[in-house]
Amino acid sequence: MMRKEWFLFVIIFSLELFAKTINIPADYETIQSGIDHAVEGDTVLVSAGTYIEQINFNGKNIVVGSLFLTTGDTSFISKTVIDGNKQGTVVTFASGEDSTTVLSGFTVTNGYIKGGVSLSYSAAGIVCTNKAGPILDNLKICYNKARGDEYFLGGGAFCGKKSYPIFRNVFIYKNSTDFAANSSGGVLCKDSSDVMMVNCTIKDNSGSDGGGIGCMNALLELYECRIENNHAHLGGGIYGFHSDIRLNGVSVTGNISGRGGGLYFHKISGRLVNVSINQNKVSTFGQCEGGGLYARLSDLFLKKCKIHENIATMDYRASFGGGLSLNENQIIIQESTIENNHARYGGGISCFRSEVELYKVVLEKNFANKNGNGGGIYLKQSSLELTETIVRRNVSQSYGGGIYIEYDDRFPTGTLFSDEQELSNIYLNKAFYGGGDVACSFNCPMVEIFVDTFTTSDPDQDQIYPLDRINVTMNQAFVTQKKQDLYVSPNGSDSNAGILPSQAFKTVDHALFVADADRLNPITIHLTSGIYSKTETGENFPLFVPSYVSLVGENMKTILDGEGRSGLLRFYKTKGSQIKNMIIERGFAAEGGGIFSQQSQSLFFENLIIRHNRSNSRGGGGMRIQDNAYENILNDNIHIKNVSFVNNQFLPYPNNSTRGSGGLEIKDAKVNIVSSTFANNLSEKSSEKIYAGGISILGDESKVNIINNIVFNNQPNNIMIASIANPQVHFAYSNIQNGLAGVIGGADSTVSWLEGNIDADPRFLGGEPFDYRLTRHSPCIDSGTPFYVWKEDTLVDLTPDQYLGSAPDMGAFEFDPDTGVESGTKQPAQFRLEQNYPNPFNPTTTICYALPEACHVKLTIMDSLGRTVAVLIDKQQRAGRHEILWDGKNDEGALIASGVYFYKLTGGEYGTVRKLLFVR
Repeated sequence: MMRKEWFLFVIIFSLELFAKTINIPADYETIQSGIDHAVEGDTVLVSAGTYIEQINFNGKNIVVGSLFLTTGDTSFISKTVIDGNKQGTVVTFASGEDSTTVLSGFTVTNGYIKGGVSLSYSAAGIVCTNKAGPILDNLKICYNKARGDEYFLGGGAFCGKKSYPIFRNVFIYKNSTDFAANSSGGVLCKDSSDVMMVNCTIKDNSGSDGGGIGCMNALLELYECRIENNHAHLGGGIYGFHSDIRLNGVSVTGNISGRGGGLYFHKISGRLVNVSINQNKVSTFGQCEGGGLYARLSDLFLKKCKIHENIATMDYRASFGGGLSLNENQIIIQESTIENNHARYGGGISCFRSEVELYKVVLEKNFANKNGNGGGIYLKQSSLELTETIVRRNVSQSYGGGIYIEYDDRFPTGTLFSDEQELSNIYLNKAFYGGGDVACSFNCPMVEIFVDTFTTSDPDQDQIYPLDRINVTMNQAFVTQKKQDLYVSPNGSDSNAGILPSQAFKTVDHALFVADADRLNPITIHLTSGIYSKTETGENFPLFVPSYVSLVGENMKTILDGEGRSGLLRFYKTKGSQIKNMIIERGFAAEGGGIFSQQSQSLFFENLIIRHNRSNSRGGGGMRIQDNAYENILNDNIHIKNVSFVNNQFLPYPNNSTRGSGGLEIKDAKVNIVSSTFANNLSEKSSEKIYAGGISILGDESKVNIINNIVFNNQPNNIMIASIANPQVHFAYSNIQNGLAGVIGGADSTVSWLEGNIDADPRFLGGEPFDYRLTRHSPCIDSGTPFYVWKEDTLVDLTPDQYLGSAPDMGAFEFDPDTGVESGTKQPAQFRLEQNYPNPFNPTTTICYALPEACHVKLTIMDSLGRTVAVLIDKQQRAGRHEILWDGKNDEGALIASGVYFYKLTGGEYGTVRKLLFVR
């Protein structure tokens, strides 16, 4: 094709090639005057300055350029401005100008049009129409705005009526169409136009159909382009309708829309090669489909693409396809990765009435949340063919961690999981209720699966569900299960045997798959000191803990860190498990941000710090326990002992009317809480003074014993008992802020206020970060009880060697009179900057870091160009772990724009940088 061949050569702007050079303002005062006096082949050379005018090439095949043409100095692009002064379109090509027509080296800005009959099919920045085909080279097109309700408008540029422009090295940003219907913020391609873009950036634009680019009945080709942080109703990055779209080497990042966060395709013939679709999301005002790409009635081919960290999940409604949402499509995906995407149905891919072929594709670590199915793939009335494909480490909060089939006999279609000659692999996927690897609905006919590798050689309902509907034929199992204690270390390897400390696994997740425990053969997984997280060890949270498997850390030097990405520990119908001696931090989930337990019994949580966790749908930012009082689970409580719940939060998603607790939420459960601390937890519904930051107790079946505890400084309340239910709650030997009056909603029939309770400042050690150990003057010291029986149930039974002083202290930390405080952990061994959480964030995020020694510390927020946005810390700090909350504002107090930013920590000779994403 001639247009492609054109770009095999370098455009040489040598002035001697042209008949004449007209200098602006030396020869003529305005650019338009220069154009009017030019003839074909002339060059209009424009000196630096701002030119307030609108220009029209009027069919002249000439070159108009800034001094960038003669010098190659890119600073002239910003220095030479064509300013439309909000009087109309800034630059117009509307008379058949061909590819010898060039506009180069300008900033095109401040165009403004309002849609009307005479201005339909137009743009505020640049218009190419009526078979015009100019070269648009090294431009900035910015701050242009088009308004209208029913006309086809482009904020930055419009290409229509068989135009064929080439955009090369063009930066199109902060243009908008005020969400006018059928309009696009950055560029709109329409009416058989043929548009090519090479090495362009389309960023921070907003429109209705295509925040970055809209393509309707046109051909669009993009090479080595970046589509970033654009907003739209449909297609945050690119909107395509009835068009041919070809993307090669393109990055689609951080875009937001109501459907198709990154890309929206309807009746598209599409070819995507070497395309990265990442960190896009759907927003609250749309249909919640296709965080990365939504496609309908399209024929697509994807090769060597990476689709990752896209979100199509709104906890209060159905959402489909975190990575890809496919509706009545034919799609082939080859040699690509689809990972870390989130949705309610089909974390990686959601398929409805579609034919899907995957060849050498890796689907991993995708997530279906909040009672959704199909962590990796969700199929409904669709066919799937897998060839040499890997489906691994995907998670569903309901059924089908790897693949879920929603069968509908009204539309029966065949489903083939794996070619029998070129086998695929399905392993290490997880689901809360069952079918970790593969699950289907109960009305589904028998499913035959042929794979090379499956998780275990003898799968049970944890791997396939229901067992009588799915038959797996495999060559090998990925894990060999073992009936003995296992060891995990951040310095280990999942290829080790795991049965000795010197042969430790690297991830807790892998050890849980290997553990083959039952009532007669319980297994303990020993976790050595260190941080277990996605960043540090590749941990795949949440961890689903099976019955009779316990996790035991190394004192408080073992840390499970969710990094604000996922919940940490999940228990469903689990029996006889223990979690001991570790820190549970920075989890994030719809309910139970750190720990969530449902219909489980005989669980023991002991010697834990549960901190900085968050939930946003139901309560229990730190922990939620529900339904263990149902189904005749009457005798075995859940036990919480020496656990510190601090700085956990319930922060609901927008428009959520649900209320919840920040620290611990209990619903229809029997729980003993002994010698624990609840402090500085938050429930955001502070205007509704009935839910507690500390502990909320719901449901008629709840029976809760609170002995030897501290419950203080939680917002808006410390303890709430649902007054419409009839739970039974007993308090003894506990320090409860405001005493019985601090227990909100509890009637006399539900609360037993027994002996030993006090209301006094616990006198925590404090400091930065805040230390919840007791000072020597605390009223909680020796104020607990070593032995307590309630209705023939022994709740506390301690020998003198298990506490210091004359009696146990209230709270999670025993005061040591010899040292002045309870023995703590050592200072950090090395500098460490942690990933902020949550990320992406709005309105606030927390940044944590560790200092092994005192030093001068500077923590700086920078934009993508390395410019300083805000300085959060610039002072001397002591050794230890520190954290700071950032509200997304710059040093001037203004809220920053949506986009990717970097935060840099320097201290002494140490320096490191991490990335964060702010979404407005």
